[in-house]
Amino acid sequence: MRIVLLFSMLFPLVSLAQPQADTFYLKKVIQTLCDSSFQGRPPGGKAQQKVIEYLSQQIRSCGLRPYQQSFQYHDADSNKLCPSANLYTFINRGRDSTLLIAAHYDHLGVSLLKSNDIRFKGYHPGADDNASGVALVLALIKQYRQFKKSPYNWMIVFWGAHEQGLYGSSAFAPWVLQRYRIKAIMNVDMVGRMTNNVLNVYQKAYPPSLFKDSILQIILGDTNKLQQLDTRAFLQRGISSCSITTGIHGDYHSAMDTPDKIRYPGLQKCFDWLCRILRKYF
Repeated sequence: MRIVLLFSMLFPLVSLAQPQADTFYLKKVIQTLCDSSFQGRPPGGKAQQKVIEYLSQQIRSCGLRPYQQSFQYHDADSNKLCPSANLYTFINRGRDSTLLIAAHYDHLGVSLLKSNDIRFKGYHPGADDNASGVALVLALIKQYRQFKKSPYNWMIVFWGAHEQGLYGSSAFAPWVLQRYRIKAIMNVDMVGRMTNNVLNVYQKAYPPSLFKDSILQIILGDTNKLQQLDTRAFLQRGISSCSITTGIHGDYHSAMDTPDKIRYPGLQKCFDWLCRILRKYF
């Protein structure tokens, strides 16, 4: 009788449990992506392939299959067409529509073209931009089974060649919209430097009340910002778009954007908020 009573007491707690991101895992992903062997994750070449292999390994560890979409972009440094790739996985729940959840994996590498450093030796780690976003999305993939009741299939996408001009998302949008019925896109870009529990949300097509939160202070930003992010190619095609960030800081596009400056309690709060939004509306 005591055993039955114990299970009856525990079951509601288990059923109501919220997904939790493993802080150790978040740190491991960010530190790995910022390792010198990745050379700042520039598009194309061996470094990019190493990033894709690492992300593919993480996706497979969740029991999902990674896919690549190759494309070319114009490199302003060399004035040549260069290869890059998007990486994605599809979570098929048998629904009519699909929600995209995305983050760009690339960064500046050793290039000074878009760097805010006058001179430096080494590479741009890009811990916040955007290893933080990649880590959050990977943590979400690990929890995808807890969202079985979602009314949408999920497609998780990691963009390439973002820093060079949003080339990855621009190549992916027409390709995916020809093959899938996309309901909306949720983009995650720089979520590792939260201060004062503030999360910036850029969105269009949803009522502002949808994003209100009892824990975080949600700042609804200028919707024109969506035209400067990986949401642009989808917004231009009439897809409901949202992008979240904890904001720009002094280490943006510099070699000082390092893993030790990531505020992991804030990153965890971003993860928790995203899970709450997905549970309620997606």
